[in-house]
Amino acid sequence: MLCVCVFFLCLCTRERVEIMLQLQTLGVVFDSKMNLVGALGGHFLNFQKKN
Repeated sequence: MLCVCVFFLCLCTRERVEIMLQLQTLGVVFDSKMNLVGALGGHFLNFQKKN
């Protein structure tokens, strides 16, 4: 019974780590997209102000 509990705990921990890594990757991608949008938006606003 103890082996089953330990195995289940390891499985859950592994799943959790994979989910955390996926979320971290998504966060990095999201951050870079937001930075790109911010940079483009700032450039666009500056361009409009000049006209």
